[in-house]
Amino acid sequence: MEDNINFSDKDKETTEEELDTELDEELDSENNSSNSENLTSSMLSLNNDLNSSTLSINEEENNLLNNYKYSSDEEINIEITIDNFIKLTQNNPELILIISNAQKNIILLPELMKNIKLYDHRLSLNLMDNPSYCFNKIFDYLFNKSDNIEDHQESINQILDIFPSYTSNEIFDIFKSCNYNIDLTIEKLCY
Repeated sequence: MEDNINFSDKDKETTEEELDTELDEELDSENNSSNSENLTSSMLSLNNDLNSSTLSINEEENNLLNNYKYSSDEEINIEITIDNFIKLTQNNPELILIISNAQKNIILLPELMKNIKLYDHRLSLNLMDNPSYCFNKIFDYLFNKSDNIEDHQESINQILDIFPSYTSNEIFDIFKSCNYNIDLTIEKLCY
């Protein structure tokens, strides 16, 4: 008893619907490869644009780093740096608050330098050549550090209101040692 049963080979049979699906997939694949090629081309173009921009920025940066001094004479360079910094604070008074905060808390100095660099990179480079001297001069100018007690009498009186057991001269000496900063003077007197 032989039964002739023919089983169809599903692997070999392809329906019309499957052919349509395969054709659609091939078309999508071609579109995807075309899109992929376009995307790759766009990415390469963008990368080239960024590289050329970076090169020009690096050239400008290198030029600035190699030629940032205002003068070859060190004394003149420092004076120009201080003058330019004072002008910067006059044009951007918000810097005074940042400077004052950095004066009170040295940890804020990098933030101050970052802000100065944003305003004037060349100036920040010149300040870094001799920061201690430059900032002492700047603080003298900005915060009126005179050795005349009468010039600071209002600040001294504010401190005396809080600490009446001290004399004006004692307060003034501590005030000078705290860079003429009322808050720092009060902190020092508290400890």
